[in-house]
This record gives sequence, C-alpha cells and structure tokens, in this order.
Amino acid sequence: KQGREAEARDYEVTCKRLESDLKALHENFKRVLKDPTAAEPRLQAGLICLRNGRADEGERWLLSALEQAPDHAATRAALAEHYQRIGKTDLAELYGRSVGKGPSQLQP
Repeated sequence: KQGREAEARDYEVTCKRLESDLKALHENFKRVLKDPTAAEPRLQAGLICLRNGRADEGERWLLSALEQAPDHAATRAALAEHYQRIGKTDLAELYGRSVGKGPSQLQP
C-alpha cells in the first residue's frame, strides 16, 4: 500500500531464509542428540548461528565440534574465517595453519 514492494520482497526473502535456518538448526540439534560425538552437525549449527549474527553461539558450536573431532578440517577452516572476520588474527592464523591455509587464503 505504501509503494515499497521491493522492500517487502527483501523482508520476505529474509524471513524465508530465517525459517529455513531455524529448521536446519533444529535438525542439527536432533543429530547431536542422536550422536553426541559427531562433529558435522555441530559445525552446521555453528555456521547457521554465525550467518544469523549469533557469533558467540556459533563460536561455541564450532569449538564443541573440535572437542569431538580435533582434526575436523571444515570446522577449523570455519573458525579461521570467523576469527579473521572479527579481527582475531592470531586465532585465525592458528586455525588456518592447522588446515594448511594462512589467513590470506581465507574467504571473507
């Protein structure tokens, strides 16, 4: 009614993405309950949280994935990217090196 169709479409897309992420987060919770030692659902939960501005929660999920599987390369790369993004370059280097990448090779 206010002539802001483009803005309304943007909100609709965002809402659908959030709903999809929430559903995926719940599925990963279920996977963790079924197999508490699996790193992959913890990684996925962490990525979802990070994508939705829940940095502390996302970081906790990623670190818990590494507690279960210390050599999980995808989790180490995700942590390196996260730390690089928030300016913790020392931690980004640490996790980046552990997967054979330095921070300069990480995607923003």
